[in-house]
Amino acid sequence: EKQIAQARQKYFLNKPYFIFVGSLQRNKNIPGLCKGFGVFLKKYGHNFDLVIVGKVDPHYPDIKHECLALPAAENLGFPGPVVDADLNVLYQGAYAFVLASMFEGFGLPGIEAMGSGLPLAVSNIPVFNEIYENGAIYFDPQDPENIAQCLNLLAQDRLYYMQVKAKALQRSKMFSWEKCADETLKIYKSIVG
Repeated sequence: EKQIAQARQKYFLNKPYFIFVGSLQRNKNIPGLCKGFGVFLKKYGHNFDLVIVGKVDPHYPDIKHECLALPAAENLGFPGPVVDADLNVLYQGAYAFVLASMFEGFGLPGIEAMGSGLPLAVSNIPVFNEIYENGAIYFDPQDPENIAQCLNLLAQDRLYYMQVKAKALQRSKMFSWEKCADETLKIYKSIVG
């Protein structure tokens, strides 16, 4: 609790917050997420922030500016990249993890968030369905209203929130670097001989 309070002070977080973690790239659909978050705030009257943790990709420097031009700008935080110790505490203090990617290769930040006991609100794309299963609530990443509905469901329905949170934590136990290394070694051995 003390570390969470220190991180909140360090990053100027004085409201409950959703957290996004990843580089600011086009496939992550961060402006789309911010639009949906804006609908969530306006339509449902919630008082949350959205903290977007990650570095600005030099190929897409305009993404942050697009987001800050939206009506929800005063509820957006862009701390940039943070050290692992701070990231862990930011996960611990968050309300839920959000990711509105159009496509992804895997989704490691979501696994990290699940391991911190956070429920996920993510895009309804095949890779996320496969990895996160019932530890997430899924939305259409191209539909700000649907994003807002999913965020509202987590914010309004405490029982549902706790169910998704418990399932996320349970699902995270399926993943570990040891297991990854073990399975990779098995593949190498099968190829060699």
